[in-house]
Amino acid sequence: MAKQGAESRQNRRPVALSGSMSTKLDSQVGFAVEGNIAKGGVGLLAAVCLAALPWEAAGEAAGAGVSLAGLDWSQAIEVASGNAHRGPWRQNDSEFDFVDDAAVAVNDEGFVAVAWADLPTHDIFLQVYGPEGEALLEEPSNISRSPGIFSWIPRLVMTNGGSLDEISVHVIWQDIVFRGGGHGGEIFSTSSTDGGRTFGPLVNLSDVIEGSGKGRTDPQRWHNGSYDLFLCPAGVLHAAWTEYEGRLWYSRSTDGGVTFSGRAHITGGGGGDEPLPTRAPSIAADGGGRVVIAHTVGDIVDADIHLWVSADGGAEFSGPVVPHESAGYADAPRVVFDGAGALHLVYAESLGGPDGAPYVDGDGERRSGAPQLMYTRAAAGGMDFIPARPVFEGGAGDDAAARAFPFLRADARGHLHLAWERFADFPGRPQGLGYARSEDGGETFGTPILVPGLGGAAAEGFNGSQQGLLSSKLGVSSSGRVALANGLFVGGERSEVRVVAAEPGS
Repeated sequence: MAKQGAESRQNRRPVALSGSMSTKLDSQVGFAVEGNIAKGGVGLLAAVCLAALPWEAAGEAAGAGVSLAGLDWSQAIEVASGNAHRGPWRQNDSEFDFVDDAAVAVNDEGFVAVAWADLPTHDIFLQVYGPEGEALLEEPSNISRSPGIFSWIPRLVMTNGGSLDEISVHVIWQDIVFRGGGHGGEIFSTSSTDGGRTFGPLVNLSDVIEGSGKGRTDPQRWHNGSYDLFLCPAGVLHAAWTEYEGRLWYSRSTDGGVTFSGRAHITGGGGGDEPLPTRAPSIAADGGGRVVIAHTVGDIVDADIHLWVSADGGAEFSGPVVPHESAGYADAPRVVFDGAGALHLVYAESLGGPDGAPYVDGDGERRSGAPQLMYTRAAAGGMDFIPARPVFEGGAGDDAAARAFPFLRADARGHLHLAWERFADFPGRPQGLGYARSEDGGETFGTPILVPGLGGAAAEGFNGSQQGLLSSKLGVSSSGRVALANGLFVGGERSEVRVVAAEPGS
């Protein structure tokens, strides 16, 4: 049963949007927009040469096509590759020489868009693949166009369309802009109306000094990538993000990303009824005006998931609703509406706190505190949730010691598609991605598998995502076509961004 937040955290006031955020460059930063020309580097050269390989001929090194979990998986495509050197943090002068931060989207016609960060050039790039896996852009498009300023951890959505001229691509990301606060970070957006060939002006959604895009676990630790972007069926773009000080913000665009509404403060930031910092927002919207933002909180070891709900397309929000209260640390929520209007929620929970430390249970037994994936849902039109339960029992299937940082999508058949970061040793670096599917509306999930072609073996290193594990690596079309992207990092040797696609089996 969903519960309203404890009185000390409750905030029932409506949160209204006001003002308009026009398309602009940040005058304090002075971005130089240089068009869509890739600026060179090992990673970009590899992307140009290798991305043209179709799904069926991407090469044995990336993994062979197989049938798993009711899907026929293609061979993986190497989207980009580069060196694998990460020097000490020196803000935007850091010597980061690798590719990372894969993100993916797929539309109903089978087009797949992949964005990634090319750290040597400080920018985010995009490649689009056709239904057969052919690269459609002669060169990867430079999305962020911010030389000298690190841009990373993109989120992207794309519209339906059978050719590039019919497809729009919308992207948000984090630029590490330092404007006088204790932490750098701004949330930028841009859009393309020609399938990713060119992108319009940059829009600064956050425009603050508090370090936007940071999801704080405690004052000393955080994940970058604490934001989300959602394209609703009516074409409205919804964006949410948090900042280091803990405030949760929301904005929307009704004109295809050209302009965004003035940001609305939803909750968080300390003081009064909002003492805890928010982190890891996730957005879901249906076709009837309902918008839900899920997030967790930091600075405590028994955090719960909080939901904020709008019934008018994002004009006002109320909440929080807490679907489940426990002694564990709930993190990285993902929410999605299915076609019938039910709201599904998946998150990771650790009884050992954010670090997954071993703990002693009520019987005095020492237990593993490694996180596990939890699932709950609310019926259409309501916010009364069934009791949260583990998605899987034990480590069968993908042989992961811990599963965390999930990704969740739904297709038009009502099937739920779930992926996650796999850990052999939590909180170490993840290796490979796991996947499972529910064909009964979340009642059960199939046996988890290791996604083929996207890492998992020690020789392939870890999953990258070195700037933060709050990312967007799963895309699903209405027909159930799946695309997953991942970064791989073998220190001192190589870094890669790969993508794999899968079709429902016959």
